[in-house]
Amino acid sequence: MTRVPKGAEHPHTEILRTIYRDLTRLTDFAADDIVLHRADRTAEDPRVRRGIRAVRAHEQALLRMTEYTLVMDVEQITANDHFGTVLGVLRAERPREISVPFCGLWRFVDGRIAEHWENASCGPAELRRLFTPPPSYWPLADSQLTRTIRLNGGPDRRSPHAHLRPRHHTHTGSPGHGLPRQP
Repeated sequence: MTRVPKGAEHPHTEILRTIYRDLTRLTDFAADDIVLHRADRTAEDPRVRRGIRAVRAHEQALLRMTEYTLVMDVEQITANDHFGTVLGVLRAERPREISVPFCGLWRFVDGRIAEHWENASCGPAELRRLFTPPPSYWPLADSQLTRTIRLNGGPDRRSPHAHLRPRHHTHTGSPGHGLPRQP
C-alpha cells in the first residue's frame, strides 16, 4: 500500500489528471489487457473495449468525432492504490456544442489502469445523439460539385474530398457528351 503524506496527493491522482488533460496519454498508463466500458453502453449492448489497441482506437475516435474540440473539465479527483474517481464536465464544440457532466471510474492493478468505466449524466441514446453531427447541406453541395467535375473531365485527385465522391456518375443527358440534352 502506498503511503501518502498528509496533504499530498496519491500518485494515481496525478496519472488521472494527466489523462484528463490529454486523452491520448491514457494508454501510457494502461495495462496491456485494459478493459474500457463505454458511456453509451446498455444492458443489451455493453460496448466493452478490451486491450490497449482497442482503447487507443476508442479515445482517438472520440477526439476525431469532436474535431479535436473535446475537453474534459475536471472538478474533482480522488484516488487510492486500487481505485480512482474523476468528476467533471465533458465539453466539445463539434459535432454540436456539448456540455455533459461525467464521472470516470478507474481500477488500478500494480500501478497500471486495469479497467475504466465512462459515465455521463445523460443516457446512452442522448449521448449518441449529442455526438452525431446535425444534418448538413454540404453533402448536396458536394454532390453538385462532383457532377460538375465529372462532366468537365473527371475528379480532381488532389481534392481532399475525392474519397467522398461517388465512383460512378450517371446522367440523363444525351450519350456521347457530358452536357444535358437541349429541348
